[in-house]
Amino acid sequence: MNKKTFESQNISIAIPTYNSSKYLEQLLSSSLKNEIVTEVVISDDASNVQEKEIYLKTVEKFQKKYPDKKIKFVNNLERRGPFVNKYIAIENCSKEIVYQIDSDNIPMRNLDKFIKYDLLKLFNEDSLYLPSKIYQFYQKPYLSIPLSKVHNGTKYRVIFQDKNFRFDKDLIKKSILNEVKITKQKNSRWLINIGNFIVYKPNFLSTMKEGLSFSERLLFAADQFLISYLWLKNNNYIETRRQHYHFHRKRRDSISFQEKDNTEESFKTIEEKILEL
Repeated sequence: MNKKTFESQNISIAIPTYNSSKYLEQLLSSSLKNEIVTEVVISDDASNVQEKEIYLKTVEKFQKKYPDKKIKFVNNLERRGPFVNKYIAIENCSKEIVYQIDSDNIPMRNLDKFIKYDLLKLFNEDSLYLPSKIYQFYQKPYLSIPLSKVHNGTKYRVIFQDKNFRFDKDLIKKSILNEVKITKQKNSRWLINIGNFIVYKPNFLSTMKEGLSFSERLLFAADQFLISYLWLKNNNYIETRRQHYHFHRKRRDSISFQEKDNTEESFKTIEEKILEL
């Protein structure tokens, strides 16, 4: 596929959900207003009945508001875990370029401008595009930007890279071994586990298929770490664009917090696999 074809493309947004219906409306509102987003696929990982009812009402509301856009709801009959649910969400997208964003987060302002005039002008099929920074919030996402300018540190903003950058597996390995520092703030674990990526769908599905047979512990507790590992294993790249960010909600009922007892062990397991590449 040539550059011109990429530049003319619209994108799908893939949203994995699990008992997070209270956040969906805010995410859809901020996503669907972008012209380049012509499809949203919501894949629910066997939430309870009450949650599903809210999801369906929310989907119906936005289908009426945006009749020219496709909004699809996929219902998993049993819980499969975040890794598999992300795979299912992306698998059900019809566009070749997919932005996977977690249901409790909010995409960047000016997403249209970034996708059209930055990302698609030099889009690499072998890159997993992770955000170069995140703005952290509890209730009001957009307030985190001015607050980050007033307060020092990483409470409201975390910068991984302040320029366009491609990471290969060797650089990631050196970072794990503390031989180089590849992030401006935090460490390589934050970068390769932050998720909320943009990717070329055909490459993603073929690369991630192996992960469907991994242990439940890794599929639940370290899904994004596993995605990054499999991507690097197949000689692909992790890439950041300077303008790319999202608003990252901080919450204690998230899956990462619920699985915290398994997270450290899972991270070490996958880091060992990366070092073997």
